[in-house]
Amino acid sequence: MIRDIPPHYPPARPNLKAFRAPDKSQSKFLYLLWRIRMWVEGTFGLAVLEPWEKALLLVIFLITSILLVTGIIRFLPQHMLDVKGRVVYYLFGNGI
Repeated sequence: MIRDIPPHYPPARPNLKAFRAPDKSQSKFLYLLWRIRMWVEGTFGLAVLEPWEKALLLVIFLITSILLVTGIIRFLPQHMLDVKGRVVYYLFGNGI
């Protein structure tokens, strides 16, 4: 665990304050959010990216997610009706 740096020392290079855990006694919810953030950054390799690269990846992920959800909401119901009609036709030989 990284100990607190005495105030008379210069700041460490690189500055690792972003990776330090918040104090557990202050808020368990903040500690949980920090753990989730560290898990995501470590799993997907975001910890080695610069802040602008992280922001770019998150924007790309957000846009892709919005397009996917929009497509599911707008087009999936009609597609499911089409699939249902085809299944009925193939199983029973007559349409809807």
